[in-house]
Amino acid sequence: MGKLLAIAALGLLPWGCPAPEPAVQLGTPSVDADVHVETSIAGDSAAPTPDVAGPEVAPAKDTVDDADASSDASAETSEDTVAPFTWGEPVPMQVVDGLPIVEGTVDDSGPLPFVVDTLSQVIFVDSGIVDTIAYTEATIGVGPLDLGFISVKGRDLSPDASFTGLPVAGLLGAQFLTDRVTVLDYPNRQAYLTTTLLSSPLVPLPSYETAPQHVLKYRLPNLMAVLEPTIGPAGEVALLADTSSRITIVYQRVFDAIAAEAGVALPQLAGYRFATKYAEEPGFVTRLPALDLPLADGSTLTVPNVAAVVLPDDNHLVGLLSTVGVNVEGYLGANVWERFAVAISGHDFAPDDVDHRAMVLWGDGSPPTDGIDTTDHWRRVGVELTWSPVDDAITVHMVYQGTSAQAEGVLIDEVLTAIDGGAVTDLASARASLQGTVGDTRTLTLLDSDGLSREVTVTIEDLLP
Repeated sequence: MGKLLAIAALGLLPWGCPAPEPAVQLGTPSVDADVHVETSIAGDSAAPTPDVAGPEVAPAKDTVDDADASSDASAETSEDTVAPFTWGEPVPMQVVDGLPIVEGTVDDSGPLPFVVDTLSQVIFVDSGIVDTIAYTEATIGVGPLDLGFISVKGRDLSPDASFTGLPVAGLLGAQFLTDRVTVLDYPNRQAYLTTTLLSSPLVPLPSYETAPQHVLKYRLPNLMAVLEPTIGPAGEVALLADTSSRITIVYQRVFDAIAAEAGVALPQLAGYRFATKYAEEPGFVTRLPALDLPLADGSTLTVPNVAAVVLPDDNHLVGLLSTVGVNVEGYLGANVWERFAVAISGHDFAPDDVDHRAMVLWGDGSPPTDGIDTTDHWRRVGVELTWSPVDDAITVHMVYQGTSAQAEGVLIDEVLTAIDGGAVTDLASARASLQGTVGDTRTLTLLDSDGLSREVTVTIEDLLP
């Protein structure tokens, strides 16, 4: 579980960021932007391994050719008449383990899966496609948009692929999100791409005409989106607004403040692995009673019952981020985003408010019935799985402490070949097979490091009551 997908932009991978003037200028030495934080919550964005793509700023890109002119609200039907705004046709969007994925093309290759990643600063393309781990140029298309021949950065995206079970081809960061509105309609599994400026109230999305509409302002320190929700007695907490993180992450100070006033012990599910290419640290999973997102009109939007990973206050990414002017206490992950249709504006919020951009959320914040943060997700066998794109193997990535899986000796890095005698063929179905009714059992066939096969029977438990 974890932020392994990449604090991509920090490029952070546990499961897992142009805009106002970035803290790191072109030609200025910067922290390595390819930090991947591990977040391997199946169906939980802990996301992308934290995919905070660090202070990575792309070279000046060529002019983007936006083919979606039909969705531009300013399109004139005549010299004096402006056509009414419509959202146009949606683009199909997969939500895999909490990550929003749309199809794109690189040069003549495609369609290929691209993750929409608010913490990447540039467009990353897998080094196996562009044959480099440096800046290069490629012709990029996303859905109906032809971005043209632009600067992108090559990087090894196999860690991202390992948590999605898909051959992830690229990450669409601030370089893509700037100067357009990108709508991630999680409940309906579709996206809208337009250059239209946001207005308030925004024209509702199709099927959201009667849904609550909430406008948030977010900051972009060094091109990384930051929101500041209030989390109970912890007060305002700056969190990276990370669409590539499979689960929300907070630091120990936040947990301690809540636990001190909770009156009851908050759950602590240990065994979480928070890993980047720099270091790995243990964490634990808990449930936040609620968090309150600040709205542009001064009110708040309460999001209840949010599962979150807790990391040490001095975890190794704190210093890395602070050196580039990004001071946060965690990441707002997919188990929040999946409750809404989310419009991300890459335009300035208002002419007199150039330090902020806008997001619009449709929905009331209730947990989705099929998303990553449901009770059923935590009623399962106490392991997290990943996929190796090299040998097409499903492996054990985490074993939660105090669970039946730990008691039966399931080990990290063992290969899972079968569940109840049925061959394991893909990551999504394997994860789904480990969920079920508390008290039921699953027989796992595992291969150890020596290639020896064994069977263990483990129990489905309520891991996060």
